[in-house]
Amino acid sequence: MRQPLISSALTAQKLRMAGLLPERGPEGAHVRLRLVSPNFYFLRDALLQGLGVGLMPDYMVQEAMNQGALEPLPLSPESLGFLTTAMFLLHLPTRYPSRPMTLLLDFLEERSKWQHNED
Repeated sequence: MRQPLISSALTAQKLRMAGLLPERGPEGAHVRLRLVSPNFYFLRDALLQGLGVGLMPDYMVQEAMNQGALEPLPLSPESLGFLTTAMFLLHLPTRYPSRPMTLLLDFLEERSKWQHNED
């Protein structure tokens, strides 16, 4: 079954970079986009209306999945690895970082480990 994709603009850009969307025209397209928007609430509503399948953050669709209104696709996390986003914290280098900076870095490091272990 071929369903059109509902996606955020950033996800569509990453799909293009991965070679899954053509630059021009439908020739050779592996994925057919129906709807692209930066608004996740709008995209979630489109999914709930049955306009296609979507690549959405868990926090936007978890409640609908718990209620049975949406079903997750059987995709392995490795197959969507190209969609991951890296985060960077830029700060001025210093030999003696302030206590707030140290606490923030420790918190972010611990939080990223926790998030990674949940996947």
